[in-house]
Amino acid sequence: MPSLRDYLFYEEPGITLYCGDARVIVPMLCMNTTYCLEMCSGACSAVIVTDPPFFDNVHYSELADFFYAWQQLIGGTAGQTTRNTAEVQDCDAARFAAKLQAVLHECKRVLKDDGLLVFTFHHSRDEGWKALAEAILGAGFVVVNAHPVRSEMSVAIPKSQTKEPIQLDIILVCCKAEALLQKHHEAAHVVRIEAAADAHLRDDRVGDHEL
Repeated sequence: MPSLRDYLFYEEPGITLYCGDARVIVPMLCMNTTYCLEMCSGACSAVIVTDPPFFDNVHYSELADFFYAWQQLIGGTAGQTTRNTAEVQDCDAARFAAKLQAVLHECKRVLKDDGLLVFTFHHSRDEGWKALAEAILGAGFVVVNAHPVRSEMSVAIPKSQTKEPIQLDIILVCCKAEALLQKHHEAAHVVRIEAAADAHLRDDRVGDHEL
């Protein structure tokens, strides 16, 4: 029986990274009372880094069926496929946006007010980006930065067989909309105070000159 330490990828004071199936790792984490209390209370994560499906581009559950069939030979699996109607990936833009929004809404719940949500996305059609925008804004996030990066290698078979291959991924950095609004309000308040102080100093100088 694997333990949580078997999934440990990196660890240093204040940072612990696990690599593996979240359906296995999260229940193990929930055996830790402190972790469960933090997750239930929300606002416990400083950064969330994830990789949502690219709308209807690559259906990972379909690809996984190949390995799933072989796994059935050694037991421990059930059902004929890994596909699930609840999975975020969907060919319908509206359903994809709604399911992704639900995931991002949970991310927002457990993210600290000054925390960041970071993920990568690419798509060749406008409807994919529109669905993503609806999910982000609907979940209460705003995009504060974007970094284009090279996606797959030019020699990758899926890319070479595509009519219009996507050359770049976009790493999107998001924060809570209300947190950004609060920062703007605070910045505007500071500007008003500075302006009032400057005006007061100018009035004092004019008064001294007149005397």
